[in-house]
Amino acid sequence: DGDNDESSSSSSDEDDDDDSYKQHSSLPPPLMEQLQIVTTQTWSQRLFLNRTNYINQRIVTEFILGCLHQLSNLNKNNSSSSSKSVFELLESTTSILPNLLKGVTLRLESSIVFIRRDGMKVA
Repeated sequence: DGDNDESSSSSSDEDDDDDSYKQHSSLPPPLMEQLQIVTTQTWSQRLFLNRTNYINQRIVTEFILGCLHQLSNLNKNNSSSSSKSVFELLESTTSILPNLLKGVTLRLESSIVFIRRDGMKVA
């Protein structure tokens, strides 16, 4: 019964996501955006899914969740701000969305419970 083997609890996942992301969030915005793109490209590859151990996959997934959390906060903070800020948010999101969808699809097709859960968290 692999459902109970996950080492991190759901209550601490959001804190872990923020911590993983915050380690890199001080990078200049263009570099941070490039890091997000490269990370989501890697995360969406079948080779990465099949050949990378779960601990390393989890680190990448936590970074992605942190990125999504920050984009969500940016969206909330910019709800009444200029169209330029909204455009920048849309540009950031559209650059990673195709890779996120591909990675989520791969994970949801997995027979491994932990990998499917990561896909569900990102979805």
